[in-house]
Amino acid sequence: MLDWTTIGKKINKKEVFEMSHIDDLKKLTESYPFAQIFSILYLEALAKNKHISFDEALEKHAYKVSDRAQLYKLINCLLYTSDAADEEDSVDLGGRRII
Repeated sequence: MLDWTTIGKKINKKEVFEMSHIDDLKKLTESYPFAQIFSILYLEALAKNKHISFDEALEKHAYKVSDRAQLYKLINCLLYTSDAADEEDSVDLGGRRII
């Protein structure tokens, strides 16, 4: 279970949450539906961990994120710039890498 100290440290260090924290982040988005930070952290964790439910969660949480630059980053940057930059089986498409 995530505690407030861990959440604060990860936000300050701009660390992405691990796969084991996804369920806790989902519960936080449900407990605090008007706090966009939890939706952003949840979506970032799903994207970085290449979770299968990212698209579904994005549709559900996009309206909660008022900063459209954050959404753009989630959709275009996180999904295409993970570890693919070092992999040989990725394709470069104008600055974005597709696995």
